Amino acid sequence: MERLVRIRIRLNRLSDIPKMYCLVCSAIAAEKVTHLGGCTSTFNMCFKCLGQHRSLSCSGRFFKVAPKFCWKCWMPLYDIFGVSFHSNKKDDLINCSSAARDFLKPLAMVFFYNRRIANISCPCGDISQYERWLFSESEQSVAGIGQMPNILLLLEAILEQNMSAVFV
Repeated sequence: MERLVRIRIRLNRLSDIPKMYCLVCSAIAAEKVTHLGGCTSTFNMCFKCLGQHRSLSCSGRFFKVAPKFCWKCWMPLYDIFGVSFHSNKKDDLINCSSAARDFLKPLAMVFFYNRRIANISCPCGDISQYERWLFSESEQSVAGIGQMPNILLLLEAILEQNMSAVFV
């Protein structure tokens, strides 16, 4: 449970990082990164299907966020071993204000194409497999008490491995 609390604390600390820094690129580079324009890591990535093309020209199917996960930030809407990451109140779902909102989804998109950004194993070869893997319980247990969703393992890996230099 301490591990989950540490994830939540680090996630909440993202809001302390000045807006001039791109959180996604900073997490990937493990140092503070700024851009003159938009995020270079997600340029030409489709937020609809997760493909490598502009969203305007997308004819693919929508990437499916699993039930019990926020469709805006992709965080679980249920407690995991007593630790909550997102409110499941209707207003909070409509107006998601999670610290993960503009961070986790683009990071997960980049991770699909570049597995080197986080030190976790993902056996997926296509978007459909990745869709299932992200929101299913990991095979890794949390301090011997059970599993947590792979999306949280990805978040933990990024926050622990890459973001420590950015939190300084």
